[in-house]
Amino acid sequence: MRITRLDLACAGDKGLKGHPMAPLGQLVVLAGPNGAGKSRILREINSALSSLSQAVLLSAQSVIANVQLRRMAVDAQQLSHYQQLALWARCVQVDQEWRPGSVVDFIPKTPQLHDHRQQNEAQQENAVKTLRENVGLGNIAAYASAYIASVYKRAFAATHPDVDVATATKEAASIERDSLAGLIEDLLGTRPGFNLDQQPTLFGHPIAEANLSEGQSLLLQMAVALHAQHKRLDGLVLLLDEPESHLHPAAIIRTLDRLRLANPSGQIWIATHSVPVLAALPIESIWYVNQGEVAWAGRNPEIVLEGLLGGQDGRKQVEEFLALPAQFAGHRFAAECLIPPKAVNTGPDDPQARQVREFCEMAVGAGTPLKILDFGAGQGRLLSAMRERWQPEGTFSDCIDYRAFEPYPDPPGRLADNVAATYGPNGANRVFGTPDSLSMIDANSVDVVVMCNVLHEIPPEEWKKVFGENGHVTRVLKPRGKLLILEDMEIPHGELAHRFGFLLLDYPHIYRLMSCTEGDSDKIVTVTALDGRLKAHVVPAGLLGRTTTDSTKAALELLKTTALENIRHIRKADPSSRSGRMHALWTQLLANADLGLDVL
Repeated sequence: MRITRLDLACAGDKGLKGHPMAPLGQLVVLAGPNGAGKSRILREINSALSSLSQAVLLSAQSVIANVQLRRMAVDAQQLSHYQQLALWARCVQVDQEWRPGSVVDFIPKTPQLHDHRQQNEAQQENAVKTLRENVGLGNIAAYASAYIASVYKRAFAATHPDVDVATATKEAASIERDSLAGLIEDLLGTRPGFNLDQQPTLFGHPIAEANLSEGQSLLLQMAVALHAQHKRLDGLVLLLDEPESHLHPAAIIRTLDRLRLANPSGQIWIATHSVPVLAALPIESIWYVNQGEVAWAGRNPEIVLEGLLGGQDGRKQVEEFLALPAQFAGHRFAAECLIPPKAVNTGPDDPQARQVREFCEMAVGAGTPLKILDFGAGQGRLLSAMRERWQPEGTFSDCIDYRAFEPYPDPPGRLADNVAATYGPNGANRVFGTPDSLSMIDANSVDVVVMCNVLHEIPPEEWKKVFGENGHVTRVLKPRGKLLILEDMEIPHGELAHRFGFLLLDYPHIYRLMSCTEGDSDKIVTVTALDGRLKAHVVPAGLLGRTTTDSTKAALELLKTTALENIRHIRKADPSSRSGRMHALWTQLLANADLGLDVL
C-alpha cells in the first residue's frame, strides 16, 4: 500500500496547514528544521491510518449522513470523532484498500539489548516467533540477540553429522544464516562470528559483551527486523522519524536501500534534517516542512538547504566548506609547480614498471638479449622493478641488455649502484650522464628506448634534439625498434621540471610532435592502465626523425586546446579534491604550453 495523496488539512487541529502532497511515490522525505512539523505529520499518519480500514471509514460516513438526516442521534464527542474519520477519508488517497496495521513505525525505541543467555529456551523460542510473526521494532531490543542465536544455532546443527534432516533443510538453514550475516555486515561493517560455546559474536565477543555503541545497537536491531520480517514488510507504509539522531548518515542510506528492496510495493516516509542524508536521496521525493506548512522541493531545492542551514549565509558557508578540499588540492598542486621534481624510487609492483616489464617480456627473443635504453633513468627504479618481477626463463641479465641515461642523478651514485647490482662491477659502464656520451652507444643498436615519466620533463626546444633527424633516440634505435613513452596523466604532484614547468603529452599531441600522417604504415599504439590514468605509447622507430620546430609548435597548440576543454569541463562539475587537483594541473599545462610557444 502507498499513500498517493495527502492533504494536511486533515490535521489542522495539530498546527499543520492544508496543502496537497501529490503525487507520492515509494519514498517520501520530510525535510526541515527542528519544530517544523515533520514528526507531527508522521504521528498523524500513524495514529490515523494504523487502525483504519475501508469498513471503518464507510461506517463513519454513514453515521454522519444519518445524523444530518436526523435518523440517528449521537453526542458531540462521538460526532467529532466520526467527522475526523470522514475528513481523513477525503484528505488521504491510497492505491489500494486500507487495512489495519498497514502503517508501521520502523525506528528502534531503545539501544539497550537484552542478553538472550539470561532467557530460558522457551523464552528464546517465543522471542523468535514474535519477531517472525509481527512487523515493526516496538520491542525488538528484547528479541534481537535471541533471534541471531537461533539462526546461527540452526545452521550449525544442520551441518552436524548426527543431525538427520533433509538436504534442502540443511541448505535453507545455511542460506538463512548467511543472509543474516550479510545484512549485519552491510549495516554494521562487521560480520558475526560463532564461538565454541555456540554463541554468536560481534567484534570477537558475545553480543551482550561486544560494547556496541547506541548507533551500532540500533543498526543491529534494524538488521534483525529486516531479516525476520522481510517477507511481511512489502506493502506497508514504514515511518522513520529522524534516524540521524542515533545513526551515521552512511548507515541511514544503507538501511533505506535495504528497506526499499524489502518493500517494493509499499512506501517509506522519513523525517530528517540531515543534509548528508538529503544529498543522497532523489530530489523528487523531498518535501520541505516549516512552521506546519509543506512544499515540494523538486522545483526549488534551495529552500531545503537554506531552511536547514539558517538562510543564504549558512548555505554559502557550507558550499565554501565543501569546496575546501578542491581549493586545498589546487593550491598545493600550484605551489608544487614552483619546486624542481624529486627522484622517485618505487617498488616492484609499481603499475608503470609492470607495463614496461610486460612489454619487454613479450619482446625478448630466444637467445638474443633485448637491448634497452632507459632514457631519464633517475635512481634506476625501472631496472630494480623489472629485475625483481622478471618472469621469462633465464636470468634477467641474460635476457635484458640494459643501458641508462640520466644527466641529473639524485643522489649521485645511486643509479650506478643499481646497475652494478645486476651487471656486476662493470655495470657503471652502462650508465651515461650527458647527451654527448650517448654517442658511445652504437647507432641502430637499441631495441627499446623507455621514457618513463620523462617526456614531460624535457624542455620543448629540446624535443627535436631527441626525436628529430639525428636525434638522440632516433640515432640509437634499430630500424624495427620501439620508443616506449609512459606518462601519468594525473601526476599527483606539480613540478618545475624546466623553465616552462612540465608538459604532459597524450596520444594526439605525440602524433603531432612526430609529424604523423594517415598514410604512415607504422602507427602509434597506446595502452592504458588505472582507468586511463597511466598511458603507455609505443612509437615505432620509423616515425622518428620528423620532429621539427613546426611539429613542436603544433603539439603545443593542440595541448593548449586540450587544456582549455578540460578546464571548462572541470568547472561545470562538483568540487572535490580530485577536481581541484585536475583543475590546477590543466591550468598549469595551459600556461606551460603558452610559455613554450613564446620561445619557439
